[in-house]
Amino acid sequence: PTQQHIIWAPVGCSTFTSIANSSWSLTSTWDSGIVPTSCNPVVIAGGTTVTLDISSATASTTTINGTLRASRVNSSTFTLVGGNLNVNAGGTLDLGTSGDPIPPSVTSSLILSYGTSAGQYGLVVNPGGNFLVYGATKAVSAPLTANAAASANSLSINTTNLAWNVGDWITVDTEAVKIQTLSAGSIGFAAGQTLGQAHSSSTAIA
Repeated sequence: PTQQHIIWAPVGCSTFTSIANSSWSLTSTWDSGIVPTSCNPVVIAGGTTVTLDISSATASTTTINGTLRASRVNSSTFTLVGGNLNVNAGGTLDLGTSGDPIPPSVTSSLILSYGTSAGQYGLVVNPGGNFLVYGATKAVSAPLTANAAASANSLSINTTNLAWNVGDWITVDTEAVKIQTLSAGSIGFAAGQTLGQAHSSSTAIA
């Protein structure tokens, strides 16, 4: 007689394991056929590379035996909930390397989970594990190209090759402001931010 079998796949809050070299956001990356949620422990299997490609990647306890890397194309955020991030021997957590840094237009964030007490969970890099962090080089400072008046909410500055981004904080002499807009010849500040004093074109912005 013909026999029928039911194959039970991991579901709910069970452990999800990577089975392909692919992106975190794709269901085909995981043995469950489902993208992990905040309650799922995750194992990055040896021999597989999973690329964080979304800002909503999340999991519980995560164990890296293969490679978990940040996308160099899409900005990404990985949030752990209620568990450690363990990098085992032979495993790699890659948030940029010297030969392949996170480019200026991309951000990569790792949010370690918190528990009921300080330091309850965290990042654990075991002997033989690798944790790499390398971003694009930014210019340390640049001069104004025109005087800036007190109460100004923007600066005239040649931004070419600075590798500064919207969201970066800069200092004008001793005044700290956040970049809200960025063009080839100017920088605009975040809403409500203005200069408290005038600055000459010789002022270095850092």
